[in-house]
Amino acid sequence: VRLRQLGVVPAGFDNLLRRLNDDRKRTKYDDKPTRFDPMTFAQAQASVRIVIESLGVKLAPEPPDAPPAPPLGPPEAPAPPEAGAPPPPEPEAAAAAAPPPPAHRLRRPGVALTAAAIVAAAAIVVVALIAFQAGEQQKSPRKPRRAGAAPIGYGRKATLAGVSYQVDTARIGDRAAFQPPITSRRGTFVLVYLRVVNPTDRTLPLRFDALRLQTREGVVYEPTANLARFTLALTKNARQELPVPYDVPRSSVRGARLLVQRTSASGARRRSGLILDLALGDGLGELMPGTWRGRTSQGLPFSMRIEKGDVVRSVTVRGRSGRECTVRARGAAFVEGGLFRMHTGALSVDGRFSSSIDASGAVTSAGSQRCAFGTLRWRARTDLR
Repeated sequence: VRLRQLGVVPAGFDNLLRRLNDDRKRTKYDDKPTRFDPMTFAQAQASVRIVIESLGVKLAPEPPDAPPAPPLGPPEAPAPPEAGAPPPPEPEAAAAAAPPPPAHRLRRPGVALTAAAIVAAAAIVVVALIAFQAGEQQKSPRKPRRAGAAPIGYGRKATLAGVSYQVDTARIGDRAAFQPPITSRRGTFVLVYLRVVNPTDRTLPLRFDALRLQTREGVVYEPTANLARFTLALTKNARQELPVPYDVPRSSVRGARLLVQRTSASGARRRSGLILDLALGDGLGELMPGTWRGRTSQGLPFSMRIEKGDVVRSVTVRGRSGRECTVRARGAAFVEGGLFRMHTGALSVDGRFSSSIDASGAVTSAGSQRCAFGTLRWRARTDLR
């Protein structure tokens, strides 16, 4: 600082330090070469010399290379003159002594002190910069790159391009009760109910082909039922719940996720956006709420009532006498891993769900006079809608 105040260190060093610091921040975690990378010793020495000479201080030239050393052996004796040869001429007088070199003009002490201070300051700056960057490379390990955007949890909200997205439910089934009803061609449908909200004061586009289902193997499917051709105009403050079906193989359901791409209104530009979890780790999805109906192994009517949240509330079997035998859960019978079990008095029911709309199991009557049918197998289903 003292040398800078005296005008010894030029202001160009401040600018050099600032640019080096900015470049270090930009290229700290990449391997791209720049003109501010650490210099070798020869480059640093040449840079210091260029800076000092630009200030008007004349430095002595670098000493030339030393002549080769004489041989270590004794000098050879001159060859004797041949017989009859004239004697060599006498050496002439020594040439006039070369005039002494002109005396260098003595520099003022202030100039010498200035040059020495500049040389010292420049060397200190270069050495400090090289040491600082070397220390940064050793002490600051490279941060790992992000593997990708983390998926949004099931039922959580996320915003992309001004639109809020939230998965309400994700269910699977081989037949969807649309108008007209459709049947899966690849194996099963994954029906996603997606809530979208436009909280802005302008109309925003929502392209259905930007909503894609990605399997664990990385295969991507577009919405079926010709929805991929349409673009929905979300008016200001609009709130809508959209059923989006995907026709996929049954083996690709487990672990599938919903991708929401960032697209332009025309779809010409596409970028990655959101990843929404569908809670399909068990390959079943949520159960379809409502009344499921079916038959027992004896052809008797069977029904059960399911509420949203995968809860079985009651099971009813009608005997041959026409009487209804009902099993009601004490509280709620939650379905875990696709299985449930209910027991009331002399009746017990076991069941397994194979999809969001299909189930099968057994109902047993033990010691009941009103419902004495023993053990019956049953199957029931409902519509995916």
